[in-house]
Amino acid sequence: MRRAGTLSTRSAFAAAAVLLLLAAPAHAQRPVCASLAPGERATISCRPFSLSPVVRFLADFSVDQLFKPTPPAFQRTALEMAPLFAAKEVSDDAALQKLLSSLPPLRFSQIDRSTGTVLAELGDSATNADLVLDKIDRAPRLAVRLPRVIAGGYWRGPDVLQIAFWENKRVGMTLSFAGGTVGGAAGGVAAGGDVDCVALSPEGLLVRFAPASVAPLLVLFRDCPQ
Repeated sequence: MRRAGTLSTRSAFAAAAVLLLLAAPAHAQRPVCASLAPGERATISCRPFSLSPVVRFLADFSVDQLFKPTPPAFQRTALEMAPLFAAKEVSDDAALQKLLSSLPPLRFSQIDRSTGTVLAELGDSATNADLVLDKIDRAPRLAVRLPRVIAGGYWRGPDVLQIAFWENKRVGMTLSFAGGTVGGAAGGVAAGGDVDCVALSPEGLLVRFAPASVAPLLVLFRDCPQ
């Protein structure tokens, strides 16, 4: 696997991953969000920590999928998902916490035991955000574009959740650094684009962007290179 850049700022990508609302490599029988192909370029970060929150989140999601009556749909908020990746960063950064709190919950509506649709309606509250995350190493700048409606479809297994977002119903994000190096270049954009799909498993978090020419973001949860 070739890398577009391995980032030392683990918490910055963790915080961005929360805003993107879910993701991961492999394990899917249905490639809603395809795992990295051999030799595919990717921006890679590694965040070793306890896997318990991720495993618990996936297990709870399966319970809701299989046992909650329909309707109504079940839902997850950005703040509920924050502890998966960046609990301390969110609690330390008031601007980031305010942004996450303002997002409506994602509503998951089952189609069958493993698939469904996902929807969040922002309406007139949809707005763009441009934050400097000064509580995170190297104070990255995070620009977020929110559509009036976030919508897509999902597939889940016992240890994976994948979501693909429809065109014109995608969150846009760009993470950049004013100084230092990213992928061998000084500063610049580390990852960004419209979020095409995401996947979450105990192995890690995968985020693919549109257009496909944009390198995906992969956050590993274990087996980090020394």
